Amino acid sequence: MTEESESVFLEVSRLPEAEQKALAQWIGERLGQSEPEPSTLTRPGDGQWIRSVPGYLGGRPHIAGTRIKVQFIAIWHERMALSPDEIASDYDLPLGAIYAALAYYFDHRAEIDAHIEEDETYVESMRRQTSSLVEAKLRGEDHPLLHR
Repeated sequence: MTEESESVFLEVSRLPEAEQKALAQWIGERLGQSEPEPSTLTRPGDGQWIRSVPGYLGGRPHIAGTRIKVQFIAIWHERMALSPDEIASDYDLPLGAIYAALAYYFDHRAEIDAHIEEDETYVESMRRQTSSLVEAKLRGEDHPLLHR
C-alpha cells in the first residue's frame, strides 16, 4: 500500500460505520461491483422487482436488492420443480419477487435460456480444462497435486 493509500485508509477508518458502508457502496457502484440501490427485500419504491444494471452480475436481470438472477429462479422452478412458495421460503425472498422473476422469464424466455446455456457451456469448458484429483486417483493416473 502506498503512503497516500494508507493515509486514506486511516481517514476512512475514523468514519462512523454507517458512513464507511455508504462510502463502500458508492465506491462499489463506481467500480461496477455493487448494485446502485439499497439492498432491501421489500418491494422497491418504483414497484419494479427486476433490475438489469450494467456491470452488476454481468448486466443480467436479477431480483432488486439481491444477487439472485432471474435465470436462477427459472432453473429452480422449471428444472428442479420448486414452487414459487418453496423458492421464496428457501431463499428468504418475498413471494412477489419470485412471481415477478417468473413473469420476466416467461416474457424473455429466449434471452434467459441463452444466458443459462452460455453459463452451462462455460462450466463444461472449465470442467474439461481442470483435472480432478479424485478422478485421476480412481483411474490410477498421475496428477500434479500428488507431487506437492
